[in-house]
Amino acid sequence: MEYKTKYRLDDEIISLDGNKKYFVNEQLTCEVMRDIETFRSVSEEWNRLVVKSGASVFQTHEWQYIWWMNFAKSNNAHRLHILLFSFRDQLVGITPFFIDDFKLMGRIINRSLRLIGSKVIQGEKGKFMGRRTYSGFLDIIIYPGFEQQVCKALEEYFKEYLIDYDEVILEEIPDSSVLVSNFLPRIKDQREEWNLTVYDSSVIMTIRLPSDWNSFLSDLSRNARKKVRRYHKNVSDDSDKKVLDSCIIREQPEFSKAFEWMVEYHQKRWNKRGKPGIFNDERVYDFYKSISQLFQKKGIAQLQAVSIPGPKGQYIVIDLFLKFGRTIYSLQTSFDDSSPYSKYSPGHISLFSIIKNAIDNGMKYLNLERGQESYKSRVANNTIQNRNINIRHSSHSNTRRLILYRMLYWVFWKKYKLNYEWKILMIFCHEYHLLPGLNKYIYDLFYRISNKLSNQN
Repeated sequence: MEYKTKYRLDDEIISLDGNKKYFVNEQLTCEVMRDIETFRSVSEEWNRLVVKSGASVFQTHEWQYIWWMNFAKSNNAHRLHILLFSFRDQLVGITPFFIDDFKLMGRIINRSLRLIGSKVIQGEKGKFMGRRTYSGFLDIIIYPGFEQQVCKALEEYFKEYLIDYDEVILEEIPDSSVLVSNFLPRIKDQREEWNLTVYDSSVIMTIRLPSDWNSFLSDLSRNARKKVRRYHKNVSDDSDKKVLDSCIIREQPEFSKAFEWMVEYHQKRWNKRGKPGIFNDERVYDFYKSISQLFQKKGIAQLQAVSIPGPKGQYIVIDLFLKFGRTIYSLQTSFDDSSPYSKYSPGHISLFSIIKNAIDNGMKYLNLERGQESYKSRVANNTIQNRNINIRHSSHSNTRRLILYRMLYWVFWKKYKLNYEWKILMIFCHEYHLLPGLNKYIYDLFYRISNKLSNQN
């Protein structure tokens, strides 16, 4: 860790540990963490701040560290640049940045600060950012009561050092974040110095869970209640209509077996549709496997399984979810849509089993992750709007290097899109043979284009 600078706090009373109160007229120190060994060693202090701040599971040290090890560590275009803010030697704020260099022929064309967990790097040389992040939320972590001070310190840091970067890219920031409520207004007041762009990104649907199962059912429509009760009878041991088993897998080796089934059937299902599937990228597979195994040992990761009764217990649905704080995060779902048991809606059985278990265990929220699929809309009672924030120093606007970077970015994006289309074509041909696969690809391409045009209108 390298000491950088200090920022003075305004006079104010702050409750630091719930017992003592300090009259603050001191300094908030800022250090920069650059090396992986230090990053690995601060897990206990990092997670203590995550719990105190009420941050999501995506800000835990495990998630951030494993993301870095799988997606960024091996690439020399990326370097850790984590800002640690402390008061009286106690950690009160973390901004988990890394430096992302976009290079051409060994020369840096664009240098940006991004949050760990941002869009993953595509290609062997890592010169292009990918289609999506694998973190539901990206955010900074702040001890309650220090929001104003950390945001002010971050603003001062940018004033002094933003000139060293072409831009700061903050992706998938929830609208409840202090970055939106506190930090953005500070930046907007200084438009002469900084160029700011804010736009909506993902929408995450959530369920605010009631205190008991009957209250949840009463909030559903009559038809929905009838279906949920039928789903319950299909897996209940006390029902004469039981056709499926439902259970939560917590322990090894069954957890690893179910995880591999989840990966296999996710790929099969999407390959039939001509899509690569997220586990087509080995880094994504390695990341999910590492994070699920580590969280399984800590009791955070669990698998909800729906299977065929019997000694073999063949899976039909696997849901990977994380329990952190008082929130359940639905991370990944896979099911065998070719099974004759799919007529019993095993996906819905799994979802409502997760909801019931969450309510029974006193959880307050179920995070259904990104996307506005119809099955989520039927049960969700809240949405979270994520935002993307780009900050650029005014001196970097409209420079030749910026113009070159935008041109290269466009070229790399088009190249990526062509590679992606080629991959879809190959998958269709592999699944359905050459001519039928080509026909299916053409139909799928026109369907996607028409959908895009209709959404624009």
